[in-house]
Amino acid sequence: MLALAFVAYRYFSGFDFRFFEFSIGAILLFFTILLIQSSLFGASGGMVGSFAVSELRRMIGSVGVWIFNVMLFVLALVLIFEDRFTDIIKNCF
Repeated sequence: MLALAFVAYRYFSGFDFRFFEFSIGAILLFFTILLIQSSLFGASGGMVGSFAVSELRRMIGSVGVWIFNVMLFVLALVLIFEDRFTDIIKNCF
């Protein structure tokens, strides 16, 4: 993955910190969706998500896994939309 980031930096002229934030946010959102899917559907939620959720559940419990999922989801949205979460909520209402 590091090599892919280097190639993107070297040959993609629009690569800046904002693009980096957006990319990390998108990857984090994808991983969060995998975790939430595995939390909801159990063993049929996928291999990656099931492994991560089972290990997290062993360490921090079921409620801790859900809090972790919500925190990752909010962090991914903030990275993607570049605003603070409170600003996003204020603009919605």
